[in-house]
Amino acid sequence: MVTETSSAESLAVAERVRELMSRHGIGKRQQIAELCHILDLSFSQGHRKLRGNSPWTLAQIRRVADAFDEPALTLFDTIDTRPDETEGTAHDAVLKLGSLEVPCQAWIGNALEAGSRPDFIAQKLNSRWIISKHEGVLALRSL
Repeated sequence: MVTETSSAESLAVAERVRELMSRHGIGKRQQIAELCHILDLSFSQGHRKLRGNSPWTLAQIRRVADAFDEPALTLFDTIDTRPDETEGTAHDAVLKLGSLEVPCQAWIGNALEAGSRPDFIAQKLNSRWIISKHEGVLALRSL
C-alpha cells in the first residue's frame, strides 16, 4: 500500500532490493541488517528503506547494486519500460541510423496526428517496417 511516507518508486526499488538479496542467498530476516551494513544506516532507517517508506537516492541504489556486483539498472522499476497492448504491437523492424541498419523489434502504435514531431517514426515499406529519425517528413506511425 502506498502511503504518504512511501511512493510507488520507493516501493518498486525496495522490492527489487529484496529480490536481489534473496537471489544472493540473504534470508528475509537478515536483509535489513545487510542493507544497514551496505548503506551505513540504523536498523530503523534500513527497515523503512526495505518497506518502501523512505526514498532511495541514486547513490544508495548504486551502492547496493555494487555490493552484489550487479548493474544498478536491475533495481529500477522496469514496468514502465515494457510495452503493453495499449502501446501497439511488436513487429520485426530495421532501425536506420544514417547508413547503418540494425535489426530490431518495434512496438508500432497508432498513426500520428498532423503536426506531430516524434523522435522516431515507423514506415512500412514493402511489408518491412523501417524505423528512422524524424526529419520533418510526414509521420506515419508512432513508436
